[in-house]
Amino acid sequence: MLGADLPWLPHASVSPTQKATLKGQDQPKTGTRMSDRTVTATVQIVNPQGMHLRPADMIARTAAKFQSQVTVTYAGQQADGRGIVDLLMLAARQGSQLTISASGDDCEEALAALVELVNRGFDEMEGAKE
Repeated sequence: MLGADLPWLPHASVSPTQKATLKGQDQPKTGTRMSDRTVTATVQIVNPQGMHLRPADMIARTAAKFQSQVTVTYAGQQADGRGIVDLLMLAARQGSQLTISASGDDCEEALAALVELVNRGFDEMEGAKE
């Protein structure tokens, strides 16, 4: 019966190879291995409004420029650095200490860009150029 493999999609079927991929059992492709290197920094939110939509978007867009996996941690909660909603859920206020981690081949560059973004107050500080 079509759709037996994907009950939420009534007119689809899945090959055994696709099943393995859907279950996360696929093998990594040659040449796409990400570095095991991870770098971490702790930064303080300096902008008066803290983590609201605009800073969350800026972090997500900056993280998306890099291949590395980025995570942001605050008060025991971990957020995907590319997920705006995840970042907003941290509810980090001015003065909050965030731990930013990046893992991958370009982790140093990713971390440096994100630290610089937070340190400059997401361009929201008095006298900042927009």
